[in-house]
Amino acid sequence: MIEPSADKVYALVEGACSLIPMWSVVLHQLAESPIEKRREKWRIQVTDSINSLIEKKV
Repeated sequence: MIEPSADKVYALVEGACSLIPMWSVVLHQLAESPIEKRREKWRIQVTDSINSLIEKKV
């Protein structure tokens, strides 16, 4: 799988921030990584699908 550009940019910024103490903590407070955004979207989709199946009593 090819890593999306947003992930590469975030990784570069995160790496640069890690050179200065506490900056990576600030980065994580200000911005969510692209992979985490995709994971959260996936979790919501899975939860909605499961809830839909439960409602249909499948």
